[in-house]
Amino acid sequence: MILRLLIGMLCLAPFGSSAETLNVSNFVFRDLDGDGIYENEDQPFAGATILATVGEARIAATSNLNGFGNFLLGAEASEADFFEAGEGKVTYDAPAGMFVSTAYPEAVFEVRPVKDSIAGLVVDPPLPFLGLAIEPQLVVYAPGAVSLACRGTEDLQNITFDNRGIAECEIPVEQAHEAWDLTVSFGDSRTVRHEGIVPGFRKRIMALSAQQTPQDRSQGDRVTFDTVLRTRDVREMPALENGLRFHNFVVAHRRFYGGNGYVNALTSGEYVAYTSSGHPGTISREDGFVPVSMELGYAWPGARGGHAIIEAFRDDHLVHQIKLTLSTDYPVTFMPSWGRVDQLVIRHSSYWQVLIDDFVYQE
Repeated sequence: MILRLLIGMLCLAPFGSSAETLNVSNFVFRDLDGDGIYENEDQPFAGATILATVGEARIAATSNLNGFGNFLLGAEASEADFFEAGEGKVTYDAPAGMFVSTAYPEAVFEVRPVKDSIAGLVVDPPLPFLGLAIEPQLVVYAPGAVSLACRGTEDLQNITFDNRGIAECEIPVEQAHEAWDLTVSFGDSRTVRHEGIVPGFRKRIMALSAQQTPQDRSQGDRVTFDTVLRTRDVREMPALENGLRFHNFVVAHRRFYGGNGYVNALTSGEYVAYTSSGHPGTISREDGFVPVSMELGYAWPGARGGHAIIEAFRDDHLVHQIKLTLSTDYPVTFMPSWGRVDQLVIRHSSYWQVLIDDFVYQE
């Protein structure tokens, strides 16, 4: 009888007593168009650091795979981050290559007691959304090139290629959605022009060659990797009906492995592909294909110590190779002008997983 009474008392214990805790969340998203507004096409951002100060206490939270940086609120909870009334603020640091697009470089709030609330305290006002946008970048890789002229609506930049064959246009944020014309000059007086490139809030790496005309990117088939699975699982990427074959690329739901890169490198849907076990992944077609663009990233932070390598083969001969520095914080758009190839090989110099999404090609 006594046991039954105790069980009944436990079941009737009020949820929301002063010992309860509650998450106070700061939502972080990757702002695809840089307008500071969270919209349907924007993606949650994982791994952002949010620093909160309440009185003398300073607490850091990291946004999770759903984009939420959580602080624990509780008036009588020893594990709580916010446990007493007072004024506070949160501040944000954007990762390298990104900037805060929302209007709040910091947010001020008040922690105040409220009788009969779940945690005994509330945070007022709620913490605002944090938008992070990629700094607009146009990077040109052209072995043997001497100079790059970048012309925007108001700007003309003349840039010298470094000894790796790389030059970068500095794109002002306010001109990210404007069209830019690129002229690459080679040492033998040959030039290659590429007109009407709109950087957007992306890092775009273009691979150009003196022997190859710039790629027509107005048409192409897109592989999003979102039709292979319907569950939070993994599966080898199968061949397509037109003969495009994938080998050693595994399709995974963005939350399957718990790595920030699987979330932040995603550009569409809920699924992304990666090079299995860090071994090279290949894309091939017997009749050849023309790679137009692809979104690339690193799955894990350890990959930052090396670089991704993209190789193109034609008739079993290596015809193009590029080494790219990628990120776990955002996708890098790679846009080769290599013409028709038989096979692409994507790998990492230290055998880390390279991620790929939205692969666009022409038959």
